[in-house]
Amino acid sequence: MIRLLRAIHRGTLPSPITRSALIASGFGDLEEHLTLLVGLDHQASQRLLVAVMAERRPREVRNAES
Repeated sequence: MIRLLRAIHRGTLPSPITRSALIASGFGDLEEHLTLLVGLDHQASQRLLVAVMAERRPREVRNAES
């Protein structure tokens, strides 16, 4: 997910994101899991990825930062 977020931030993927762009950018192995990103612009896709990564962080790390 970090690699994908980096690609979006750098503008490697077009806006809105397409399935073919995900595959062409080396995310073909993940493409079937990234359907929520298809059609989103860069800002929306970045926000979605950041939210998902925050949810997946261990609870101890999240509590320590509060």
